[in-house]
Amino acid sequence: MISKVKSIFEEKFANGLLPQRQMGEASDIAKAARAISDGLLDYCSGQVLNVDGGLHLRIL
Repeated sequence: MISKVKSIFEEKFANGLLPQRQMGEASDIAKAARAISDGLLDYCSGQVLNVDGGLHLRIL
């Protein structure tokens, strides 16, 4: 899906675009989904879970 721009974003991530400094993997989403489905986040009702490496942050 991102093959045409992957190298551009990898460079931006390596230079600090995200706090994680790497592109996310499907396993990152899977870990969050599993935590929800296993009931590990029961006290987080009504929350948005951003699994984006910090991309949603307006100011770092």
